[in-house]
Amino acid sequence: MLATKGGTIQDCTVGDLMEIRWAASKYWNHATMLAYAWLRTAGQFPPDAPASLSRLETFTGQISVGDLVDRYQLHCRPVRDVIVDYLTERQPSLDYNSLQGLSRILASNFWADL
Repeated sequence: MLATKGGTIQDCTVGDLMEIRWAASKYWNHATMLAYAWLRTAGQFPPDAPASLSRLETFTGQISVGDLVDRYQLHCRPVRDVIVDYLTERQPSLDYNSLQGLSRILASNFWADL
């Protein structure tokens, strides 16, 4: 991060680490989360900063049904659309955690494995 943006460790922000986390491959996510934890422990971030990057992602709010399904990168667009339509129809009767779980079951555990 310092090589691309310049500056010193004291210039690192939570946003910088979030940017790296979103742009990095899955192999760098662990390193980014560890760097966040070290910098937070060192007092680099405000006292009310979340304990970890994963906690920060948890509190960013709810995403749409389409985005829930798109996390699993289904290659068959018609099947993806059917799952989104089904979940959209079920959404009023489900809490958000149930909706997330159902999207995971249908899109990842069921369809992505086929």
